[in-house]
Amino acid sequence: MSRTSANYRQIFSWNKISGYDSRKIIGEIAGGIKVTEYSIPSNGAPGGENSQNTKILFFSDLHYDSSLFENGTSDSINALEPDFIVFGGDLITFSCHYPSAIKFMQSLKAKIAKISVLGNWDYRKNRKIIHFNQFAHDYSNAGFKLLSNDILHFANISFTDPAYILKAGNDSIIDTEHSFTIVVSHIADRILDRLPEDILPYAQLILSGHTHGGQIRLPFFGALKTSSKYWKFFEYGHYFNKKYGTSMIVTSGIGTNWIPIRCFCDPEVVMINIT
Repeated sequence: MSRTSANYRQIFSWNKISGYDSRKIIGEIAGGIKVTEYSIPSNGAPGGENSQNTKILFFSDLHYDSSLFENGTSDSINALEPDFIVFGGDLITFSCHYPSAIKFMQSLKAKIAKISVLGNWDYRKNRKIIHFNQFAHDYSNAGFKLLSNDILHFANISFTDPAYILKAGNDSIIDTEHSFTIVVSHIADRILDRLPEDILPYAQLILSGHTHGGQIRLPFFGALKTSSKYWKFFEYGHYFNKKYGTSMIVTSGIGTNWIPIRCFCDPEVVMINIT
């Protein structure tokens, strides 16, 4: 069986638990950014009892533009008092906003750690001003641990990225047998395209962005464009793998890209409660 055929076979292992219209909004912060909440059970996870009552704030696709962000946005995020902050990538669209974006990231506060991956815009070939080493240096100064072919272990939770799993194989996940394991992948497609399916029993949660929830949505239809090869399947929401028990959350993100418009698609940050 070809890899492509296997991908489409795997897709039917994923059930959508909630989508855009059924999401749970628990508040709104500065800039009109919605706060969406998900509860992920730790039952059955190795060391799951140690991760209970952990709060993870996840956001993605910042595409920072200083003219569009209110001064109180970071204060509003900090008021949520998360244990971890996880950023799913795409910091900026235009390099001129990079210094302000790094300053924004530095202003965010988490009780335990701040973690990030890079997105497709961060890797753009025409961005010659900012290189990976610059990202790594500036994220570190902003208090973020940049995941790039890496795994981070904390007392109760481990974070990793697809590149690390792909290189190290199942051993990279099995090493986290005493932790609740979270895979941060900017693009949900990479889970099907690059990773062997048998890593899923060792990963309790996958966090992704990239689709912007479509950015422009129509009532009763949803996203017009998702930037996914699987089109609307992973456009937004909470997914559950019925075969392996892994959850995946795809967020609509905060910013916009070339078209600075959101229509029927709120910007959001996601609060994840490990229960």
